[in-house]
Amino acid sequence: MRAEPVDLTAAIDALLDAAPGLPHPALEAAARRHARFLADLADRRDLLRREVLVVLRQALQSNRAGDDPAGRLHRRASEAAMALAAAGVTLTILDGAAAAACLARALDPAGTTRIAGTGRAGRDRRAGHPLPAAELTPGPERTPMTRLFSRIARPAGRPASPFGPDAIEVGARNLRVGDGWCRSFAIVGYPREVGHGWLEPLTAQPSRLDVAVHVEPVPADVAADRLRRQLARLESGRRADAAKGRLGDPDVEVAASDARELAAGLARGEQKLFRVGLYLTVHAASEKALDAECARVRAVCASMLLDAQPATWRTLQGWTSTCRSGSTRSASAAASTPTHSPRRSRSRRPS
Repeated sequence: MRAEPVDLTAAIDALLDAAPGLPHPALEAAARRHARFLADLADRRDLLRREVLVVLRQALQSNRAGDDPAGRLHRRASEAAMALAAAGVTLTILDGAAAAACLARALDPAGTTRIAGTGRAGRDRRAGHPLPAAELTPGPERTPMTRLFSRIARPAGRPASPFGPDAIEVGARNLRVGDGWCRSFAIVGYPREVGHGWLEPLTAQPSRLDVAVHVEPVPADVAADRLRRQLARLESGRRADAAKGRLGDPDVEVAASDARELAAGLARGEQKLFRVGLYLTVHAASEKALDAECARVRAVCASMLLDAQPATWRTLQGWTSTCRSGSTRSASAAASTPTHSPRRSRSRRPS
């Protein structure tokens, strides 16, 4: 899910410029009224453009003879479209060209800047300047640990790829791609239960924000074994506290009860476990603006009982986890939480 502010300045200017050339005075008056309406709307509200993508992954190799991975992926996409249509949601399946354009825009939002160095002069260079091959260049104005930046650049002589910029500036906490800065967060703590539209407060923020939810099914035998071990740890902790005369931890009590409920549901075949990871990437035009936006997003997460931890020293992996490829290899395993899927959407807080 991507939410980004909408700037109506270009549309307003186009209406005002075209108004005098319209063939009838009534059309000119209507164009000017519509321009005033758009200007008033932009002044009174924070306009957002939202985009929701459902990315399905399918392995290229299959153990079954005569299996067609592309055909299976298309069938899964059609089934997802029919399932969402029952909820009143229209899902449009993208063809190869549209999917490639969508991925290219996610990996290179600006599409014009080429980072040729980590100093301030290098950050302001535009397209057309050659990139020297470099792997690590510390900025002259940055301390070794907290402000170290590396440059991932295209090697000299290699043709440019249609996906992604020629260079990315990687820091301990921030990432610079194109003309903007971004910082990623992994959600490591969840409320016990969530309802429909529970991510709405995040996507309603007046800033550019990417929200990625990775869902992966867990085999029943693996899920049952993990639940047994988790329940054994929780029960042993409860008994140790009781033996030492300590008061019981309410969180542990609730977690143990939920683990028993999930284990019973799996044994009866009534429930299925999924591994869910939630990641956020905040974008801004400058480092100072990025700090303010990240503080606002973390405050919203705290109000939703979400524990958002920055991807420190894993900025590149955090950013790629929120790109539109659906890749889960770069996602941090510590932020993945098992959840089950019968009637309610419920997430477990990791112990």
